[in-house]
Amino acid sequence: MQSIFKLDKKKPLLQWKAASNDALETKEDVLNRVRRKLVAARVQSNMCWEELFRACDRNKSGSLDWKEFKGMVRDTLRVPPQSVCDHELKVLFTDRDKDGNAALEVAEFLEYLQRGARRPEEEE
Repeated sequence: MQSIFKLDKKKPLLQWKAASNDALETKEDVLNRVRRKLVAARVQSNMCWEELFRACDRNKSGSLDWKEFKGMVRDTLRVPPQSVCDHELKVLFTDRDKDGNAALEVAEFLEYLQRGARRPEEEE
């Protein structure tokens, strides 16, 4: 059976225009946006950060692993994936996991949530 459609094999079917760098969100922009959404969700929950961490730190280690962190955001704070996607949560989780042990230390993360990221000159 012969097709009535003919493809020109020399031309691509779709042509995508590259986005300009101005249209892309920087990592810092993502982190700040996610932080603002988490802070707003915390206010709506009527719980303080310490209470949230204690409630979500299932193994009482003083830190949150990825599963505990995601559970805190999705289940306790009720932030839907349409508002903050899992990739954005992972960007925040990885950025704040300073020692690379796949866990967020409570004190360090609380400071970030309450005050935002520190500039390099503030850390010296």
